[in-house]
Amino acid sequence: MTTKLQKWGNSYAVRIPKNLVQDLDLEQGADMEIKYHNQSLVIRPKKQKEYSLKELIQGITPKNRHKVVFDGQDVGKEKTIW
Repeated sequence: MTTKLQKWGNSYAVRIPKNLVQDLDLEQGADMEIKYHNQSLVIRPKKQKEYSLKELIQGITPKNRHKVVFDGQDVGKEKTIW
């Protein structure tokens, strides 16, 4: 596959064909990593950090926590049967 290097403002850009974007499950605005390695330019999606459950739970604060949606009260014709 080939493409052309294009001038874009004060920088340069490489167009990535739509089918390749779809195959890589990319979207506009995706963070990309660019490396110069062995006389080659390597462009790849930036890996997102994978968080553990413990790290995610530690990030919960009263400010970002969701409100309680169900308070145990019936809101319609349903009845709680236990």
